[in-house]
Amino acid sequence: MRLIPTFSRYALHRAVLATVLAGVTALPALAQAATAAEDAAQAKAWQHTAQCAAVMKREAVAQATRYKAGETALMPGMVTLAEDSFALLGTAYKQGLRKAEADRLLAAAEAELPGISADTQRQTLAACRSEGRALFKDANFVERALVSNRARARVEKLVQP
Repeated sequence: MRLIPTFSRYALHRAVLATVLAGVTALPALAQAATAAEDAAQAKAWQHTAQCAAVMKREAVAQATRYKAGETALMPGMVTLAEDSFALLGTAYKQGLRKAEADRLLAAAEAELPGISADTQRQTLAACRSEGRALFKDANFVERALVSNRARARVEKLVQP
């Protein structure tokens, strides 16, 4: 009496082939699910970047107004703020964010700002500046030079009379 079932050689090959084909046909669905999860995570990250950009933009405009009123000592801090902001935005662009989507996300984030308390905005600004500063410090020499150049140009444009 045999306890182990016997298979013909062809039946075994068919069973193995069926199993392999089932696995191969499931791969696109698994890949699609993984891609959807990655896309959702990316969208959330870009939304966070837009929220940071909105809060930082509001702060930059406020500092520029004070600078124009005579507080010239604000200039170095304004450049640092712009560098932090550009580091965040540059990272998002490197990850695939493009202008149309960035503009849409920024407009949505700016529209939400009036409904957010001043304390929450200050906390968000501090967290975003810290995140941007870390990204700026981790950037290579060329990236830092580009970010610093664009930041200075943006600040000069903001403080023009």
